[in-house]
Amino acid sequence: MTHILSSTFGRVNSPCSVRQALPSRITQTKRMALIRCITSLPHAPWLLSSSSGAPAYTNLIDGQSVPSTSKELIDVTDPATNNAIAQVPQSTPSELESAVASAKTAFESWRNVSIQQRQRVMLKYQDLIRQYTDDIANLITLEQGKTLTDAKGDIFRGLEVVESACYL
Repeated sequence: MTHILSSTFGRVNSPCSVRQALPSRITQTKRMALIRCITSLPHAPWLLSSSSGAPAYTNLIDGQSVPSTSKELIDVTDPATNNAIAQVPQSTPSELESAVASAKTAFESWRNVSIQQRQRVMLKYQDLIRQYTDDIANLITLEQGKTLTDAKGDIFRGLEVVESACYL
């Protein structure tokens, strides 16, 4: 579900942007709206259909959606209802190795990027976190069962780390 953050680097008009005050726990109506939102995101090549009705995700390797060769899926459950809200593949060791190799390759090019360009990327990342704070908090609440206040606190603490990275 946290793919929504990475998808914001692309063109995503999130239909789940709801900026209203909610009780400390997410309501069932809101929960269902988030699930519908996640399954209807445009430009979501990582999203597959599954037999359980919950959206199934692919691996994201080298910036590409890569379906797993494993047929085993792991349920991501909503702690409030214990219903499956998504499924992720039980990726194979070779898929893990491929993802690690991709990350190593990405690091080799990233290490040659100038400090100023890295800072611009991190400032954009910081802006996206701020822009989508409510959506991210709702997803954390849905996936982890935290209150919205706790979820926003987690985002704020993460944002502090990003801000620190921006000015190193």
